[in-house]
Amino acid sequence: VYPNSRNIIAGRTMFTIDIRSPEKEVLDAMDGRIREGIDTICEALDIKYQIDQVGHFDPVTFDPGCVKAVRDAAERLG
Repeated sequence: VYPNSRNIIAGRTMFTIDIRSPEKEVLDAMDGRIREGIDTICEALDIKYQIDQVGHFDPVTFDPGCVKAVRDAAERLG
């Protein structure tokens, strides 16, 4: 929030969103809903917005053996 002072009405706000899912369809749906929500809110409040996508990675499926090793270690360590 800029200018980051409690007695000044902010003129700019910046935040990040990190969405994750093992399914591309879920990621795409979440991305779409977030963008639609931002658009709806900003239109209702008559404010401008800008979205800068700084990264995008398709989902990956982790090796089942690696997942099991991490799960087993976590269970052993409590």
